[in-house]
Amino acid sequence: MNTNQKLQRWLPCKSRCEMAGAASFFLSLKDCVILINGPRWCATIAEREMARVEKKYERRIFCSEVKEIDLLYGADDALLLALEEVKKECNPKMIAVINSCSVSLIGDDIQGICHRANLACEIIAVDAGGLKGEFWEGYQEALDKILDLVTAKVKVKKEVVRKNRVNLFGWCNNYPNWQGDLAEIKRMLISSGIEVGVCLGADETSLAEMMQLPLAACNIVLSPELGVEAAKRLAEEWGQDYLIAPTPYGMQCSIAWLNRIAEKLQINICTEKLETEIDINQEKLDQAIFQLKADCKNFGFGDVYLTLPYGVAYGIVAALKTEFPEFNDIYLKIEGPNKAEYPMIQGVRAWQVQPSAVSVEEAGISLVLGDWQTRLEVGQYDRMIFKNFLMPMQGVPVAERPYAGVLGWKHFMAEVIEVFHMIAYLHPAKVGK
Repeated sequence: MNTNQKLQRWLPCKSRCEMAGAASFFLSLKDCVILINGPRWCATIAEREMARVEKKYERRIFCSEVKEIDLLYGADDALLLALEEVKKECNPKMIAVINSCSVSLIGDDIQGICHRANLACEIIAVDAGGLKGEFWEGYQEALDKILDLVTAKVKVKKEVVRKNRVNLFGWCNNYPNWQGDLAEIKRMLISSGIEVGVCLGADETSLAEMMQLPLAACNIVLSPELGVEAAKRLAEEWGQDYLIAPTPYGMQCSIAWLNRIAEKLQINICTEKLETEIDINQEKLDQAIFQLKADCKNFGFGDVYLTLPYGVAYGIVAALKTEFPEFNDIYLKIEGPNKAEYPMIQGVRAWQVQPSAVSVEEAGISLVLGDWQTRLEVGQYDRMIFKNFLMPMQGVPVAERPYAGVLGWKHFMAEVIEVFHMIAYLHPAKVGK
């Protein structure tokens, strides 16, 4: 174990705790504000990270400002006062109260305190202290609380189910490129003749929309680490079918993804328009790669290093293996849950960074997808193509740019080719130019 790994346990919160996951889901709901029941420091971290995703979110996060004395004698007074202030300031339809680690430890009856507030809005309390779990557990716990509301109010009528309609589960606005990827996924589904219903976790989803969940014939789980438990719950309570179909990457892989969904729905779809688009895009990519090979006698990629959540990793690996220029090996590290019930990711190696002493002629240009920590672990910056595929997003987020689907793969490959050209320009000897 190197020094950096030894120091990991002393680092401050990395904003992937259970509290951040719960906040992420609640902020996707329209007319919902968050009250973090804890010290100002925890609220500041959450506010900073959510504002990086979407600037408007910082105006919907409040704090009860629990003090040391409250941790000794109970934080009920601080919480009740904060609830009244939030209601007066924002007049929201829903307030989500999320415990921080310190308040979770003292054992206050948060549900009871919220009930005493007697405000004219829905109040949901979640004990999501970061010492309990990670981001993904917090997201699922928040989603489960909302489903409690929905299932209590909705009456399922099998006769109104639309056989070509699907809901999307497991979406998260904290994942990079969330806006563009979701738009592309919806575009492909609609273009193929599949109706898109509710997308849980999408920005500005209302409770009224969520009441339409039973209209879909199937729930498509894009990120199992976020949405499969909710899909299983509705399968048990409503008899609503679900399919684990992780976010599609690559052009031909996207067509295969659509066909899987059509087979599950037992309907016929038309992908002719998308396939025509793929032919045009593929010709452009082939020409660009041919030109690179002509310009660079050592053209080629070395190892691929991935640090990704399962819902992203599955589709990326499939696309790289079938629609990316030749490379050596894929080294994968899954962030978050990776359960046996998820479809197996094949053709990858356990995470292992090759020694930096290997020359570029031997190793080729590395492709690194993850966060900046992944980039630091791999090193070898002069022969690396890096893309931020993992939260938290660094630099200037461009959420509307897709990497998923047909259009997204064109964007991804264009950027990879552009960076390869830059490396060739700056270090021509490395690529034999």
